[in-house]
Amino acid sequence: MDLSDLAFWAFLAVAIPALFLPVIIAWWKGRPIGPIALLSLVFWPGALILAEAGRCQARNAAMRSARWHRQLRSSKTA
Repeated sequence: MDLSDLAFWAFLAVAIPALFLPVIIAWWKGRPIGPIALLSLVFWPGALILAEAGRCQARNAAMRSARWHRQLRSSKTA
């Protein structure tokens, strides 16, 4: 992960406020926010890690596909 990656920061800009959305909804409905906040804090780091891993895997697959197409194109011209 490159910290200058704009897509990563855009993802975090959306994901971090979404972390607080269930807590805000529970507070708005007048329910206790402690259990909701605890569940959010327990499960969200794992979800963010999995999302980043999936994004990296998709980028790697695209790079492999592009490399395969270049090799195929060069073998046809040879």
